[in-house]
Amino acid sequence: MDELDAAIFRELHRERAFLWGGIDPRLGTTELADRLDVDRTTVWSRLKAWEENGFLMRQEVVPNPGLFKAGIAVGALRIDDPRLKEEVFESLELVDGVLCWLDQVGPWVLLACARETADSLDRCTRLIEELRGVDEVRECIPFTPPKSRTEPTTRDWRIVAKLRETPDLPLAKIAEDVGVSRRTFTRRYGKLLEAQAVWSVPAFDFSRYEGATLARFSATLSEGADTAHLMNRCRKEVEGALWIDSLDRVAPGHTYPYTWVDVFCHLPSVGETEQIQMWLMDQPDVQSVECFFPRAWHVVTDWFDERIQARMKEPASQ
Repeated sequence: MDELDAAIFRELHRERAFLWGGIDPRLGTTELADRLDVDRTTVWSRLKAWEENGFLMRQEVVPNPGLFKAGIAVGALRIDDPRLKEEVFESLELVDGVLCWLDQVGPWVLLACARETADSLDRCTRLIEELRGVDEVRECIPFTPPKSRTEPTTRDWRIVAKLRETPDLPLAKIAEDVGVSRRTFTRRYGKLLEAQAVWSVPAFDFSRYEGATLARFSATLSEGADTAHLMNRCRKEVEGALWIDSLDRVAPGHTYPYTWVDVFCHLPSVGETEQIQMWLMDQPDVQSVECFFPRAWHVVTDWFDERIQARMKEPASQ
């Protein structure tokens, strides 16, 4: 992974919702190339190389949970015995409401769950706590995802369902299976992405991020801290920052038991991580800074698929 790879990775996530996707490279290769001032073929070849070496495992397309009157809750779980991680992950896929998790080197796993009601989130959390190998589940903090600016039609739901069923097929073939032209397909899908009705979520195997180090810094801030100020400073002064996020950005005005700023960085070596950690610790209102090394980004789609199928059975709308 060189600087161009890092730049492509950064642009893919520029307009992402917290923990969720941004540009779908199947539609946005030209847009990515324009933003980076390189030719489209170069971007396409890099993305193809990501797929071939296993870094980009697949491209998931999921609806905005807000379309189902649901929110998202973000927390973390601790697995002290690394030998039990795979068993825990297999079990997590069966827990209703689990949407995704970020596996990291060490015991902590970042987790996101659907929040349809407070009771459903509590039930999901209790089931996770009971899994063999799970030693702790940190409180899941709910937030409201960005509002979809459109309501998908029946045909739109068919497009999303087909993208989910056959993500590796060429878009022209998927359009044919849906029964529309490729132009109609890409136009409607593009509008869904632009309106944040659906999200394009890449599943990555970060153990294949070779030639550089990918690190996640999580800075916990004091109550009332100005997270936007810290995020702006990180953008200006943290070399190698890929993306910077916080709950305050996507859910302004909410009150949380604590808040944090996440900084994902592309670094030339592990040694650079300590310098960034110390810099963050010296910033006003920063109480603590943890450094993590991501291993893999997992997306669970059963919760979405069940609701997509239910929408497709509703009376047709064009």
